[in-house]
Amino acid sequence: MVRVLVSFDLSDELVDEIRRVAPDVSVVKAVEEPELVNLVRDVDVIFAGLFTPAMLRAATRLRWVHSFSAGIDRHLFPEFVESPILLTNSSGLHPTQVSEHVLGLMIAFTRRLHEFIRLQAERRWAPPPIDELHELAGATLGVIGLGDIGSETARRAKCFGMRTIAVDKLLYQAPPYVEELLPPERLKELLQRSDFVVIAVPLTPETRGMIGGNELKAMKQTAYLINIARGGIVQEAALIQALREGWIAGAGLDVFEQEPLPASSELWTMPNVIITPHIAGAKAGLRKQWVTLFNENLRRFREDRPLINLVDKRAGF
Repeated sequence: MVRVLVSFDLSDELVDEIRRVAPDVSVVKAVEEPELVNLVRDVDVIFAGLFTPAMLRAATRLRWVHSFSAGIDRHLFPEFVESPILLTNSSGLHPTQVSEHVLGLMIAFTRRLHEFIRLQAERRWAPPPIDELHELAGATLGVIGLGDIGSETARRAKCFGMRTIAVDKLLYQAPPYVEELLPPERLKELLQRSDFVVIAVPLTPETRGMIGGNELKAMKQTAYLINIARGGIVQEAALIQALREGWIAGAGLDVFEQEPLPASSELWTMPNVIITPHIAGAKAGLRKQWVTLFNENLRRFREDRPLINLVDKRAGF
């Protein structure tokens, strides 16, 4: 018998799909930590959702945790990293929608759509000087991290006539849609040359706070920062100062150091900021895709075959 705990809100229909993987698969579901701590004692697998140190301490037979999201930083508390329990994620399910989200933000900034939406709410007809409207064609995109999302963003940007330069510590040869691949130590050069900088790296000890005051000052004053990765990669206080003092032209932000973003944050009222509530990876049917991937891994787990998207817990990705 393989016992599975689903630790997030998943429909009964999709839970039943997990049960149908094999006759020896049993599934329980909960969303609140006290109940999860009680249920986790007898399970082999967690489809997470919520996964906490208290749950790990209570687990007596846990062998594998699968994160429904691609980002797994919230799961990497020290006790789990040190344990032999396997971790997999849902990497590979988000590149299309996230890259479209990035392109939407870039188009909004070049065409000033965020400003026109505010003017529409005020019923104001106020066309700007034509020299203040721009296009993506001919602009330089700087991508920090050429994983699935960074690569797909670069590929789609090429269709808009953009030139892409990228930084990645694992790749040594640029894909055909990236004009130039730089090593991590040349990040400042990427920042200096880019009209749009897109952050697409996981949050790890190495990347936490990697974009601070010095990096933002290295960017063009006409450039935009777009973060669809994790809020902790950008030092938020430095970003607010950069936006307030005009070090950069603006920022498109889907993720933040604290989520939900506090109502007191200055970012809410800045005219050169577009905020979305951590939904760049969302789309209709995504939960179904999570379950399809999890079920394939569950079959592999039962048959003692290698799992898809196995995470190196120490590396953080």
